[in-house]
Amino acid sequence: MENSIFTNGEPTPAFTKGNYPVFNLNKEKITISQVKSGKFFLLVAIMFFIQVMFGALLAHYYTEPTSFFGIKWIYDLLPFGVAKGYHL
Repeated sequence: MENSIFTNGEPTPAFTKGNYPVFNLNKEKITISQVKSGKFFLLVAIMFFIQVMFGALLAHYYTEPTSFFGIKWIYDLLPFGVAKGYHL
């Protein structure tokens, strides 16, 4: 029995010249999973930014352990131990 995909043992193309599928993505609705994926990547980007900022704060604390560019209230709000705990 001959397989319908093959002609004379050679594979036939899925689309012939000038007969390609056309997709208008502007008319397609966004799926629920795409919305959830967008929210997930936004959350991951925000969390990554926060981690980087804590890393920068810790790098500064290693050079000036008692303040952050002379601003004492940041050190009072986020001391070294707390900042390192959140950065991990």
